[in-house]
Amino acid sequence: MQWKWKFGITKMINGQSTEPSVTITHSETHKAQDILSKSIHEGHKTMGVHLEPLGNFVSEQQYLRGKSAKFAVKMSAAVLRKCEAMEVYLRIFWRSLIYSACIPMVTTKQATWIESPAICATLKKIGFSSTTSRAVVFGAKSHGGLGFLTYFCEQGVAKVFMALSHVRDISDTSKLFLVGLSH
Repeated sequence: MQWKWKFGITKMINGQSTEPSVTITHSETHKAQDILSKSIHEGHKTMGVHLEPLGNFVSEQQYLRGKSAKFAVKMSAAVLRKCEAMEVYLRIFWRSLIYSACIPMVTTKQATWIESPAICATLKKIGFSSTTSRAVVFGAKSHGGLGFLTYFCEQGVAKVFMALSHVRDISDTSKLFLVGLSH
């Protein structure tokens, strides 16, 4: 990341500027190597999440959508019984999708965009139309629904669990959370 100062105010700029490059020298070989500057819009994978300096999580959403599309292709080609298809969706795909759910903030529309290829493929595999009402798809099994989970809701649950784990931990972070909750 690079910053530009103008009238005492900092502004993040793209790596495509004319600013001087940063080099690092290897301690044993003494070879200099340029450190490439990335665009502020370019995400990079860090601990399983695609983060961007601007904090808008576009690359994470695109990565999750790609994962959903890959799953849809594989689900469509697989020879599975109805119960096996649902198990594959819940046990393998869903768990890999919600791994990073506590980090990015995704709207309902974005969550629907992310999960739709996988849901449509799974619905077809278990004998339903991909245009089945989402009230039925996401409805509770006890009320006649299929019991699918929504990424948007699971994201909220993951964020609550993350906050509670910080509060229950004995650390500086938990103390800050408790101070914030007390006011």
